[in-house]
Amino acid sequence: MTNDKLKLLAEDFAQKIQENHTFTQDEKSQYHSLFIYRASSMHLDKPIEDTTKTDSDVVGIWESYTVDGKKAFRRTVSEEQDSIFWSDIEYIPPKSDKVRIAFLGESVARGYLLCPEFTPAKTLQSILDKNSSRVFEVLDLTRSSMGVEELTELCQSVQKLEPEYVVVFAGNNWRNSLWPLSEEESKRIDLLEKQSPDFNRDLEKFFKEKMEGIVKRFFDSISDIAQNLNFIFIIPEVNIADWVPSENECIPLWLKERDAEWFQLQDEMEQECLEGYGEKLKRLVELNPFGALGYYNLGIFLEKQNRTDESQEQLIAARTAGLYSSLFSVPCCYDFQADRILDYCGEKRIHVVDLRKVFRNHLDGKLPGNALFLDYCHLNINGIKLAMKSLASTILRNRFDQEIELPSEKPEKEKRLMGMGHFLSAVHCAHVCRQKKELLLYHCREAVKNWPEVTNLMHSYLRLTSRKLPWIYNKECQVLIKSTILKSYPLLYQPKNCMIIDITLTESMLTAMHESGFNYKNEIINNICTSFSIHDTKLDLLQSYYRENSYQISNSSTGYYFSDQRAFISSIEQKSRFYLVMDHVAQEITLLMTLKLPFPLEENEEASIMINGVKCSTFFVNGNWKNYELPIDNTILHRGVNHIVIEWPYLDKNYNRYCEYMRSNQTGYQLYLRNSRPLYGDIARMVVCKANV
Repeated sequence: MTNDKLKLLAEDFAQKIQENHTFTQDEKSQYHSLFIYRASSMHLDKPIEDTTKTDSDVVGIWESYTVDGKKAFRRTVSEEQDSIFWSDIEYIPPKSDKVRIAFLGESVARGYLLCPEFTPAKTLQSILDKNSSRVFEVLDLTRSSMGVEELTELCQSVQKLEPEYVVVFAGNNWRNSLWPLSEEESKRIDLLEKQSPDFNRDLEKFFKEKMEGIVKRFFDSISDIAQNLNFIFIIPEVNIADWVPSENECIPLWLKERDAEWFQLQDEMEQECLEGYGEKLKRLVELNPFGALGYYNLGIFLEKQNRTDESQEQLIAARTAGLYSSLFSVPCCYDFQADRILDYCGEKRIHVVDLRKVFRNHLDGKLPGNALFLDYCHLNINGIKLAMKSLASTILRNRFDQEIELPSEKPEKEKRLMGMGHFLSAVHCAHVCRQKKELLLYHCREAVKNWPEVTNLMHSYLRLTSRKLPWIYNKECQVLIKSTILKSYPLLYQPKNCMIIDITLTESMLTAMHESGFNYKNEIINNICTSFSIHDTKLDLLQSYYRENSYQISNSSTGYYFSDQRAFISSIEQKSRFYLVMDHVAQEITLLMTLKLPFPLEENEEASIMINGVKCSTFFVNGNWKNYELPIDNTILHRGVNHIVIEWPYLDKNYNRYCEYMRSNQTGYQLYLRNSRPLYGDIARMVVCKANV
């Protein structure tokens, strides 16, 4: 969208607001783009001319032009606003006598959640300036969410900048190239599932071999470049010690007929004092070797028993489990993947900075955690400094045996940056990672501890999300825009197809602020009750506000499976969760549902409804649509957010029947999805209405 078009759209929007205009749905969709565009262009100090470019004169989003007969590069802005994910470098000058370092990589290399104020590239520049008489020039060419294919293209084009060094800091996003599976791959796995005597072993082998192929293709593609330049590869490390697996990573895969035992064990795991707890955790892993939950809980259990080596093995396995999930797992460079990268670097004679080794040496052999990380893989200030110090040692090869001096930073600046980083980590982990409350609360507390003024941003954010109103119509939206946080976190937006109340994040922020003397609970709960409770006669709980707690549905489904060809949704989880907001609990209400099982079955299976942890009703479902009308006892409800859960029947004895039906109705990758992570129930209606309506 050009600046002129944007200006006209903004003026038209302002005029209609003044006239108290009632907006149509199409108009809302059109004006919604204003906020997204504003967020994506925050880093631009001045408009950049549109120019015609060809692949031959482009490096990433920078295109070449001539200055005094020399080639320079300038930033371009695309219609897709892809530029918001790249570093904020506007201009690359012509090559000079400075030693040029092209710094490439993913969001970790970008300094995600701290950038553009504090980045690895800027830190490297400062360290080199302080420790070398040579003059270096570090070009930050990083991009958040960069895949291995895009990285390969960037590596091949970076020679146009005439660098003496090329640094690649990547590997966390390479798992994305595993998906989707091809038709041939899907058929192969389906055949293994039916015929293999050791399906778990063969499935693990399949995905590891595919990942190793991705690593090999990358290094084969940059082999010539690596021979002509000083090429350095930084192998990333991830947060192993303190990362808690997200809800998505805990959902089991390929349970088959063993799902009843696994889900029952999962419920028992909440009682750590249970007799035989350790053995039950081992059984959880045995039943589901492709999910993180069992490994993680076993690792924590062994750690409490001071069995450090065994604990570390399980916690590493918990991170590796994300390799097998077709839906969102947090970015990670898996240990076996890092080992293959190390092998190919040795084969191609590429210098390596292995952060696994760097960090564990720094921590005396302990697994890295929150001391070096902001979240699952993004480094905090200390992590960035340590990584770039090691990189500087590699570049200044004559300084291996000397101590690299780090530039001094103002403590108050670092505290503010860490506070902002933790605030954005909380938002990111809630929206994109579907993270649990314990980790969100940790980030909110750290944000307030490091930078108490962040409570103003939290308050504005909660006043934004606690109203059932598109963000662009809320004045708090402008507060967040003016705060410049969009430069660090361009993903702060509201998907049109997944608007949420942000319940877990809201609870975490309110708790952290209350502990520091800021009590906004009544205000925010009042906003939520006013906006999201039953106003007329009924409330549709299938709206995303009442069934989603993250934005993953806008990319790939969290708890539900959607199709444009159907008028219902299907639950991927054995427990379907909904949120019921009540303002006045005295009123009598009824729950109306239309449900069925996702495959033909004439026999009845028992399901149940839980409200706020209390089992309210049991009923029977089968493969045919059926209407249910359940009065809700208002004595178990409270003002604010109430939790409704449908507990579907286990597949166990019906698993083979389910698979036969799926094989007759699905093929290829869709069949893989439905068999690996099966559907438990179909929901066509989930409505709460006032009694006698």
